[in-house]
Amino acid sequence: MNSKIAVLIFHPRTGRAARLSQVIRELADHLCQNNWHLNLRILPLDPKQLLDDEFLSANLIIAAGGDGTVRTVLEAVARAGLQTAVAIVPIGTGNLLARSLGLVSASERHRVTHAVDTILNGKAICIDLGKANGHYFTVDAGIGPLAEAIAAPSPAEKRRWKLFSYIKPLWKAVRSAPIRLRITSDQGIFERRVRGLLITNAIDMGIGQGVDVHQICDGTLDLCVLNPITYGEMIDITLHFAKWFFLGRASTRLPYEILHVRKAKIEVLEPPVSTSQRIQSSCPANEAPLMLDGDINGHAPAIVEVIPHAVNIMIPKGVFERTICHCSQP
Repeated sequence: MNSKIAVLIFHPRTGRAARLSQVIRELADHLCQNNWHLNLRILPLDPKQLLDDEFLSANLIIAAGGDGTVRTVLEAVARAGLQTAVAIVPIGTGNLLARSLGLVSASERHRVTHAVDTILNGKAICIDLGKANGHYFTVDAGIGPLAEAIAAPSPAEKRRWKLFSYIKPLWKAVRSAPIRLRITSDQGIFERRVRGLLITNAIDMGIGQGVDVHQICDGTLDLCVLNPITYGEMIDITLHFAKWFFLGRASTRLPYEILHVRKAKIEVLEPPVSTSQRIQSSCPANEAPLMLDGDINGHAPAIVEVIPHAVNIMIPKGVFERTICHCSQP
């Protein structure tokens, strides 16, 4: 019987080295026992560099890392139009997409084992992706001081301090002046003053409301308009996210406005006050840095749109059975 080929793509600086070694060891042991051959690949900077014969012909693609690694891998899959299932081994800092898909085990110790079990026994579901100015995103895109703050910590700071690395830039962001945006969408034209606009595929990816997986394949994006005026309001938003991230508790009251769209143009009407002098000096008055999945990637004005049913993702069998919109590929 011919063995099936799985390609594991990883960033060597993602998470702890010991956890990455555990991923490779457990996957190699379990997959080989189930007639799989595992090939290892280091994550390139450009998703197009993944698109060789090995990647295109693989029976399974595995992304081991955080949200940045997952975005690069899924963008390559989407651009190639592959139906190949992608498995995620969440060993980064935030792992927001993985959390929303039920891929992060409640026990930190069992996270890799849970991911391996999903690869062997889970089901594939087809999810949407977002696109901003031609670049794909899986978690969120963002504009404004709060969005810039998400991209501020360095990889070294995130490895050392984890989520605490975001406290200082977020504190600076809430003290920055808001920017004024015009949003032209299929739901109308809106003008808003914001400290952050997050464009997400599911509300919890933005601030921490609970979500059913079917929201990630419903063909819409959620524009979360954040404009906390006081420190109390900022703390309120932070607590909503923390309760979801650390405790898995969904919020019933949202401290921000949401617009549901399929496509939108976002324009800057007033110059932003950047949280970074380097970024500020590179932006004309009618532009603002554009954050994609935790990294600055271009500038607004931006055209954002949903790409329905763009990629197939492996999720735990139990989560699959509770999902309304399966959209799975045979």
